Amino acid sequence: MVQQVRASFTCFMLLFLLVFATSLVSVHSSNSVIPEDQAREPQQHSSHRKTWMNHGSHRGPKKHLVNPTAEHPFQAREFPV
Repeated sequence: MVQQVRASFTCFMLLFLLVFATSLVSVHSSNSVIPEDQAREPQQHSSHRKTWMNHGSHRGPKKHLVNPTAEHPFQAREFPV
């Protein structure tokens, strides 16, 4: 039983190290590194002006509140308290 657990743990550790090592190789490969002259150039999409977005700080003109007329008076419903 102990030998099976130890063998399973060893296989798991080897698999983990293999995955970890291959991920480091892909991160640090020369194909993924951008040359220095390209890295310093401004991006084209960032030079465009962003569209204006209202986040609620400007809500436009105040709404005109009208008093209820006699034809359509506001009727509050009575609810038991």
